[in-house]
Formats: sequence, C-alpha cells, structure tokens
Amino acid sequence: KDMNKDPGQPLRVYNFDPNDPNKSDQDPNFDSAGFYAEAPFDNSINIPENDPLPIDATIEFDASPKDTEHQIEYKFYQIQYYRPLFDVESGDIIQRIMKTFYPLGKNFFEFVNPTPDLYGPFWITTTVIFLMAATGNVANWFVHAIDDEPTTWNYDFTKITTGALTIYCYFVFIPLILWLIGKYWMEINLSLTEHMCAYGYAFFVFIPTTFIMLLPPTKFFEWLRWVIMIFAALVSTFFLVYSYYPPFKPAFKKGFVVLIAMTLAQIGLAVVLKVFFFTYIPPISPIPVNLTSA
Repeated sequence: KDMNKDPGQPLRVYNFDPNDPNKSDQDPNFDSAGFYAEAPFDNSINIPENDPLPIDATIEFDASPKDTEHQIEYKFYQIQYYRPLFDVESGDIIQRIMKTFYPLGKNFFEFVNPTPDLYGPFWITTTVIFLMAATGNVANWFVHAIDDEPTTWNYDFTKITTGALTIYCYFVFIPLILWLIGKYWMEINLSLTEHMCAYGYAFFVFIPTTFIMLLPPTKFFEWLRWVIMIFAALVSTFFLVYSYYPPFKPAFKKGFVVLIAMTLAQIGLAVVLKVFFFTYIPPISPIPVNLTSA
C-alpha cells in the first residue's frame, strides 16, 4: 500500500486479519488487505495486496540517529562516569524536595528511579552547612548584643569547618553503612546512590529550620528552638522510615533494628546541630591580676 508520511518517527507495518472485529474498516490507517500503519515514515512503501506479509510480521524503520555516547562504558575514575548522577532537571529536584515533606503514596525510591541523583543532595547539604553557620553566628551576636557584654564579639569560623566535616561525613558514611548492611546482611537491592539520594534530600527540612533559630535568645524561645529542631529531625526521620520500610519489609526483623538505629541517628544529628550551631558560650573575661605586694 502506498503511504507518504511525514518524517521523524519510525514506521511499523503490521499484517492483521481483515475480519478482525477489533480493527474497524473506518480506521484510515487500516487497509482492506489487512495492513495497518502505526507511525509515519518519510519514504513511499509499496506493499502489493496479492503478496501480504506473514501474520504478525513487523517492518521497522528507525531514522533517528544513534546515541553513541551512552553506549560507551566509562570507568569510575572518569568524569563521564558520574555525569548521569548530576543530570537532573530543576522540576525533578523540586518534586523530590516536596516528597520529603509528604512521603505518603509512592515510595521515594520508586519515585526517583531510574534516575536517582546526587546534584540535589550535594547542594542541599552544602546549603545547610552555610546557612547554619551564618544563622548560628547571627544568633550568638544577638545574645552578645542583648547582654551588653564588655568583650568584643568575633565571627566563629569553626562553625563552617567543623559543621561541614560533620554534615558531609554524615551524608556519606551513613548511606555507605546502610548500603553495606543492606547488601551483605539483609540482601536489599538498593544502590549506594539511592541511599545518598534519600539522605541528601532528607537534609532539606533543616534549611527552613535555620531561619527559625534566629528567634530572640530568651529562655522561652530557647525551649522553642529545641522543639523546632527535634520536630525537624522527626520530619526527616518519618520520610526516611517511610521510604526504607518497603525494601526492608522482606527482612522485617533485621529491618526493624536498622530503622530504629536510623531514627536515633537522625535525632542525634539534630541535637548535635542545635548544640554546635545555636548554643552561645560567652567568652571568658580575663581575670585581673594584682601585682602589688602587700
């Protein structure tokens, strides 16, 4: 049958039974001889009606260029090996962030597959480090200004260095430990990238928390800071537990122990962040020494 179609898509020509009730004669793509054209093609194809194709035969033409880049297998020490981990759209990152606040429904690992990323988790953890260091120093300055201390207030740069070491190590080593436990103890088929992706996005809840920590340094608001930080830890913990429960379910006893450990680790992280970034320790004033002799 002669068909002139627009280019751009492959063509499939099928041979069907003309008496098949599932194919109506009113279909413009359905021929009385039993041929059905599913997609356009850029050339003319002549199929004689007296020489039909065998039943269920398929002719496929693919005019699209081959993507040779993805056919190359890169080694782990090459930059191209890690490119898929950072190839993510902004819309995907926003959807995955929203998933951390409302994890119900589709499981997070099913939600991100087959393209779990490290781009969002890296920038989320980095943002948490700098925001907590900045707001922690500003909160300490508030306390220093209100108390009207005679000593000079100085910016604490250790909040950045020590905070970065703490958060980055948590972001890398906790997923690594979970990956080893899942692979060799629980036989869970989750990659290290998936673990790091989940934990990286779980850090996002601490970003809005840092701004709330700028509350006035009174006794009431100090208790409120603790409540807010623990609440943020519980939100991130609920997201992680809800995400890990389906893959841990086949080995429930072992998985239950791991989920309890994950919960304690998240709460412990929140306590460390609160104490390190948002606890003000006033500087010790030098004790005057009387050098006069009696």
